[in-house]
Amino acid sequence: MKIVRISLSIFFTICIIFFVFIMYGQRSLYMVELERTRTLKEQIEIATEENKRLRFEIENQMTDEYIEMIARELGFVRNTETIFIPNN
Repeated sequence: MKIVRISLSIFFTICIIFFVFIMYGQRSLYMVELERTRTLKEQIEIATEENKRLRFEIENQMTDEYIEMIARELGFVRNTETIFIPNN
């Protein structure tokens, strides 16, 4: 009877140790997946903002205001405007 009791104690101790190792491993995997999920959410947010910006650009590409804005960024001026070049 004493041998059975010792054997059961050893068996349950081994089971508990095994369970602790399994839970620790699962926790480690969970933390890795949680970080991966956070990274993916950030990437989705960045892509969504970029998508909004690109859609706005596409929608406004053919307006006169947009064409004028791009032309001015490239250094163009209207033929009725006077260009002043500062002396440095």
